[in-house]
Amino acid sequence: MAYWLLHPVLKHLSSFLTSQERLKRDRGIQVFTNRHYVREIFDMTVEDWHGDYEAVRKFARAVASGIYYARMMKEDDPNQRQKAWYDEVTMLRSAPTAKAFIERAMILIEQGHRERPQVGTIRWDQAFDPSTLRLSLGESRALFEDFRNLFRMYLVQESTRPADNGPERLADASEDELQAVSATTDGDEKEEGQ
Repeated sequence: MAYWLLHPVLKHLSSFLTSQERLKRDRGIQVFTNRHYVREIFDMTVEDWHGDYEAVRKFARAVASGIYYARMMKEDDPNQRQKAWYDEVTMLRSAPTAKAFIERAMILIEQGHRERPQVGTIRWDQAFDPSTLRLSLGESRALFEDFRNLFRMYLVQESTRPADNGPERLADASEDELQAVSATTDGDEKEEGQ
């Protein structure tokens, strides 16, 4: 992280992001606490990126929920939950191609949606436009790396539930909070079905 702070250039960004992912895994305080910080950090580092920030953010938000409901909810131990999150982040980070990355992310969204139908929906502000997302990926390896770096920043941010947010950011919730959210959203599902 110190290298990026001294020289905010692309070659230092990946190690900076990995340090933020580790902080998130270890329940430390990471720098993406404000929605605008991701874009500011990315814009300082990457010049002339022509993708859609909001599409990438919503995609990362859907993947964060997918990871939570498909992987983390199966673990009782909070440390194992964080490990499950980090394992999925590592899989996404190490995807060799854009195609492999998108396939893995979509599998997580689909599995999360199977566990909780609101995952990936407009109701939880996770509905992204696939065509806009595809354009944001770019055609070259370098553009994909830029996209993946932005995605990783948003994923860390969207996996951390601030106090003023809704049920989609539950990675750090306690058992009591989970039960309260579950009761609230289960009641919403019954209303929709009637």
